[in-house]
Amino acid sequence: MMKTSFGKMNTSITLQKMDPQIVAGGGRERAYVDIASVWAQVETQSNAATFHAGKPEYSTNVTFAVHYRKSFLKTRRIQMPGREFEVMSVLEPNMGRRSIIFNTREVQNTASSS
Repeated sequence: MMKTSFGKMNTSITLQKMDPQIVAGGGRERAYVDIASVWAQVETQSNAATFHAGKPEYSTNVTFAVHYRKSFLKTRRIQMPGREFEVMSVLEPNMGRRSIIFNTREVQNTASSS
């Protein structure tokens, strides 16, 4: 598990929560709204490449640590300039309400970037 150091929170990120929108025909569409822009400690945990339908898909697992705020527990997506991360899990170390750790996944599909 990531050891949180408040002095290493030097990367600006935006926390977002899901806000589903109803579209024509009664369907729902995923939409996200900003919760807050905060400083975070960021660590890359792993990188992987897999093939889907014969095309490579790259994923990166990244962990973000931020100061605790109850409203941050609703975070489902994190944005950094030019990058988006899907939140896979939310941890509150020692239940101390000092920090929150987000385990995330960034997926880059090469088919959409060519």
